[in-house]
Amino acid sequence: MIPAQPPPPSDGDAAADPDAAAEARRQQLDEANLGVVSEELFVSFEAAAETPGLPHPADVAEPASLAATPPPQCTYPLLDALPSNLVSSGALSSLQLQFVGLACQRHLTVMPTDPPTRAGFFLGDGAGVGKGRQLAAVILDSLARGRPRHIWFSSSADLRNDAIRDLTDLGCHCPAGVLFSTYATLARGSSRLSQLVAWCGGLAFDGCLLFDECHKAKNWTGKEETSSKVAAAVRELQRALPLARVVYCSATGASDSGLSLACTTTCLCAEFELKEAPLSAEQASAFDAAAAFWSQQLLPALEAAAERTGAQAGATVRAFWGAHQRFFRQLCVGFKVPALVAEVRAALGSGSCVVVGLQSTGEAALERVGDSASGELYSLCAEMLRSFIAHNFPTTRHADKELAKSLAKAEAAAARAIEAHAAARAAAARPEASRSATARAEAAEAVRGAAAMAAAAAAAVQRLRAEAAADAEAAGQADPECEVAKARLLQAAAELELPPAALDLLIDECGGAAAVAEMTGRKARVALNVTERNAFMDGKKLVAVISDAASTGISLHADARSANQRRRVHITLELAWSADKAVQQLGRSHRANQTSAPRYVLLCTDVGGEARFGSSVARKLEAMGALTKGDRRAEIGSLDTLDVDTAPSSLDTFNLDTAWGRKALKALLAAAYAGDSSVLPHLAADSAAIEQLFDLFAAALREVVSAAKRDGRYDAGVADISAGARLLEPEALIWRDPITGARAHAATVEVDRGVSFADALSKLRSWRAAAAAAKRNTDGGDAAADSREGGGAEEGGGVEAGEEEACVEEAGEEAAPAAARSGDVEDGEEEEGEGEGEEEGGGIFRSRRPQYGEHLLLLALPKAREPHMAVLTRPNTGLSLYEEAWTDLHRKYARVLPPSAAEADWTAAYNGACNERIGGRLTRIQLITGSTLPMLPVLEEVAKKHSANLTARDRAVGAVRVILDGRRLLGVRFARSCMADLKEELLKWNLARGATHRKVETEPAAPVDPKALARALRPPATITSFFAARPASQAAAPAGTGTGGKQPAGGRGGAGAGGKKRSVLDMMKGSSSSSSAAASSALAAVPKATKAPKASGGLDVRSFFTSKSADSGPRSPATRPSSEEPIDLTSPGGD
Repeated sequence: MIPAQPPPPSDGDAAADPDAAAEARRQQLDEANLGVVSEELFVSFEAAAETPGLPHPADVAEPASLAATPPPQCTYPLLDALPSNLVSSGALSSLQLQFVGLACQRHLTVMPTDPPTRAGFFLGDGAGVGKGRQLAAVILDSLARGRPRHIWFSSSADLRNDAIRDLTDLGCHCPAGVLFSTYATLARGSSRLSQLVAWCGGLAFDGCLLFDECHKAKNWTGKEETSSKVAAAVRELQRALPLARVVYCSATGASDSGLSLACTTTCLCAEFELKEAPLSAEQASAFDAAAAFWSQQLLPALEAAAERTGAQAGATVRAFWGAHQRFFRQLCVGFKVPALVAEVRAALGSGSCVVVGLQSTGEAALERVGDSASGELYSLCAEMLRSFIAHNFPTTRHADKELAKSLAKAEAAAARAIEAHAAARAAAARPEASRSATARAEAAEAVRGAAAMAAAAAAAVQRLRAEAAADAEAAGQADPECEVAKARLLQAAAELELPPAALDLLIDECGGAAAVAEMTGRKARVALNVTERNAFMDGKKLVAVISDAASTGISLHADARSANQRRRVHITLELAWSADKAVQQLGRSHRANQTSAPRYVLLCTDVGGEARFGSSVARKLEAMGALTKGDRRAEIGSLDTLDVDTAPSSLDTFNLDTAWGRKALKALLAAAYAGDSSVLPHLAADSAAIEQLFDLFAAALREVVSAAKRDGRYDAGVADISAGARLLEPEALIWRDPITGARAHAATVEVDRGVSFADALSKLRSWRAAAAAAKRNTDGGDAAADSREGGGAEEGGGVEAGEEEACVEEAGEEAAPAAARSGDVEDGEEEEGEGEGEEEGGGIFRSRRPQYGEHLLLLALPKAREPHMAVLTRPNTGLSLYEEAWTDLHRKYARVLPPSAAEADWTAAYNGACNERIGGRLTRIQLITGSTLPMLPVLEEVAKKHSANLTARDRAVGAVRVILDGRRLLGVRFARSCMADLKEELLKWNLARGATHRKVETEPAAPVDPKALARALRPPATITSFFAARPASQAAAPAGTGTGGKQPAGGRGGAGAGGKKRSVLDMMKGSSSSSSAAASSALAAVPKATKAPKASGGLDVRSFFTSKSADSGPRSPATRPSSEEPIDLTSPGGD
């Protein structure tokens, strides 16, 4: 039986029994942890019960951490402003209705700033959920309530058509005016911003500012001079329009103010594969030759030339390593093209179509090459190398800045020497200096010494001036030796065997421009982005290549409305440096309303250095997930197989730039080079050396992480407390943000983390059933598919107790090997092979030696995907976070056979630990819930201040999720003893942030204006509708009344006012100003691309008056509006 409160081991005990000391340390670590790392990253999204509408057409999930925090109750009367058919038909799903309602409700809040500022809303749904339609619904609601002007910002003028589509899908034609603008237009200067503010009407403007793809406005540093132009312009526009209804919208954005919601299309049907493209012998030879050139020729020559010419060595070396990294990154991309082409052909052969994502187009290099390529494929790597040598290798002498500094110092010293000489002469002329011969001699000696020093200083100045003059004369002149060295380097670089540019080689290998839709933003192709996209979606081209230019907003998924219904195979040839760009690009092929989910393939060479590129992206993806979705694993998890422990299939394995990665690197350097990092080889080593280096680093990282887990210092994310928990005290308000109104509460929860013998036996049976099923599938050749089924042994495997026993019974003799391996034997039987060398298998174990006077019991099961490690569960502290190798476990513990023999001792230990003492089952924790992200620095500072008086459990400020009466409670664990100090610090923090006595105001919702709503829903007049045949009921309508009393009666070629027949051209000319204005407005509304040119046979009136719908396609490149000008989506006169 386990004592209720085990005493800490003494030094003597530790020396006598190291295993006992280690076990005691492990139990102390378990004492500080209440939950296990949550494996639930996403849960299916469910709209609030009171939300109307149909379910979303796509499978949508939300981060589990956000799902644990319910959104505010929506009381906004949204349905008053929406036609009922939008809800009943599913044009707006329940998900979209909920988020639109919350956005409009948030806009009723006015914060007590000076001047007052309306609260904003951040819509962080993943790519493809339908954010554009939600933005359109926000506009429709405002139009219906009498707010006539709104601005819609996005990243590209190409997305104007998507904005029109989203509005018209809701029946919104907004004749009052919605201005579409790009961020580039907004950032053009203060004049453009002033025009927009004037169009809106100034400070009183309360319409919508919709910042679609708002990640384009990132990089605000707090100072305008160091921030991006777009970020500064967006900020200035909001300051000029403080009462605007702002909605930020991006799948990859972050916000620390306002209300934020985020969902994403679920990836359960998508497939993910990390495919290695090993270098061939020729490629490895080319890589090694390039590496040798950079490290053994270029770098030494560059350093020597910099020293010889006086160039800045630091700047030269920095430029070298920047170019070096870009070169080898592009080299790896080029080496992957053969494998990429094979993947493309295989995908096309299987009936799929392909989307290839890359970042570098090589357009700048192509412009430098010019016509010299003569239509042949050129090497981007070769041009990058040639350009670096040509522009960065120093061959002209530079002025010696150190010489100028030395001259300035010498001149100052000469001036001081002259002053000292003058002072000495003045002292010698004083009467007291001539009183004695000794005084006169000393004065004369002082004068001579000062004169000598002045003369020497003057000579030094003259010499340095001469050197400076000579240096100035030589500055700018070519150094012959450096020019020769430069020419040799250029010649040697030209002789390297480097691959052609990846983009052009890919297009060439896949059938040329006729078969490949290129959306890369290259100047020669930029006008064709939309045309190429349509060709791909129509199935005319089955391969699409996209870069950063086409990674925002564009849809390339298997849309149910498109002709191309083939499954998409999205191959990432080159990861973006920016995490938001990576997510945006991957989201092009996985969106709502798709008939099939994509298959993602990430191509990666076997060059260890390429992991460095993935590391940067993975780290940023984690940071983005923490900010936008409450869990740093959420952004990676949405792109993952949900199999985080499987290295080959997870972007998370690329994240080496962590505290543990840096510690592993430090350990590697200390072991291999005695801490001298200067001798560590850079990437410019041969491929074998790089592979060996990264293998050593990976081994060091695994050891560091394992040690951190053993010591309880590894934080893997949100911890789940799945044990029994109950709320002891109601949640109490402890903080309210004086500006935004955000709130935080304190909740006291009691957790019972003990595991009864029945529960332990149920876990063991679940593992046995999974092992038997895996054995059957292995015999049937389907082990891979069922390995995930057996992966959750420690969580119960998801099999009910009755089903578990049935599985074992159905297995029959086939399950015998698995049963023998796991100790699954009937009571009374003995298991053969028990001992030190026993194979790994689950069971109940008893410590071989007593600790604290009693033997310890635990349940050990193989860890999912790491069967050499055992997951431990104890009767008093439950599931341990720290695994143990089976070899170590068998040395200290013996299996209990049959398992029922341990029931009495297990139950005694379980019942005896029903207390809140150390080692007890019960524990109380304090959770801070609500808006905790802004106050995290205060929480950590208070905990740090009291750390000396806190237990290991209370010192840890971590995210915890608790299940209480069927609902999830998410919060930050915080020490109860520090609550009083925390409240004081929060009060000081509020005062420091400029808290005022003014309260946050909530405006009432404006009533719906029926006339304004009718105007928004009325389609604009077109030539076709103007001359359309009227229903029979309107045949006798009075002349001039027509539909709505405005349009003239009569159909095509019918009678006008007075019944006189008029020709089409006469009707266009019109005799009344109203009909003329209507015709002019309708004509302007027809896209230019639909106006047919005059044929030789005369004017084709039917084709001339054929209207083109918003869904019939974009304008041709020749008539597409310029991205430099704002565009009114509806007004005939533009902006």
